Amino acid sequence: MVTSLVPAIAALICFLVIAFYIEVQSCERQKRAELTFEIYHAQMAWLKTHKEFGNWLAKSAGPPGPDCSRYDFDEYLGYFEDLYILKRRGLLDKKLMYDLFGKTLISVYEANNHELNFLTEDMKNNSDDCYEWVDILYRDMKHHEKMEMGRAEGLFHGYINT
Repeated sequence: MVTSLVPAIAALICFLVIAFYIEVQSCERQKRAELTFEIYHAQMAWLKTHKEFGNWLAKSAGPPGPDCSRYDFDEYLGYFEDLYILKRRGLLDKKLMYDLFGKTLISVYEANNHELNFLTEDMKNNSDDCYEWVDILYRDMKHHEKMEMGRAEGLFHGYINT
């Protein structure tokens, strides 16, 4: 009789281990999502307090105005530097990060590329900040965007007349 209970007990233990593993994974995903949202909300709050800089980013009309300091630029890029570092460590939700920051980073980077290059090169030459992670994050976001576009095209292949 005891031997007939062994398979049932083994199955119950396996079930509990699997349930525990799934719960731990769920908690980890939740924490990554929470941290991603915290960074997003911090960046949005920062932009609200630095309206001139936010306007320059939105317009991409040449060099930053006199109210946009190098410190503002440094602090803004710092968000993207931090994003890449945390992403690389697996601490952020990658899909959520792309949804929240991807289009903004891509559009700002491409619209202000000349100014960004000038300012980042100046910072590289005159400070310890080099912003290499911003470039890498931009390329990652751009790659993710292309992959998403490819998936979308694949989903509608045959349904859209070209």
